Amino acid sequence: MREAQSHWFQYFPESIELIPFGAAAMGEIDRVGRRLKDRIGDNDAWFEEWTRMGEELERKAEAEVKANHPLSAGTYYLHAASYYGFGE
Repeated sequence: MREAQSHWFQYFPESIELIPFGAAAMGEIDRVGRRLKDRIGDNDAWFEEWTRMGEELERKAEAEVKANHPLSAGTYYLHAASYYGFGE
């Protein structure tokens, strides 16, 4: 009998380790992983996809700043910074 494999936790263990500290989210990591799944070894794609996620969360942070929600903004900025770092 073949053992079923979950798609969770198959990639980016260093990203997943940041979740308990509030510096990343599983759903965000999974979205990037799905986009990179067929592009293994493509350093440009790696940079592009992590930067794309960082930019998305930075935009959310800026919207929260404008809405006077500094704690939510801080969380989004923290995630964005993490993902920009992964891209590098």
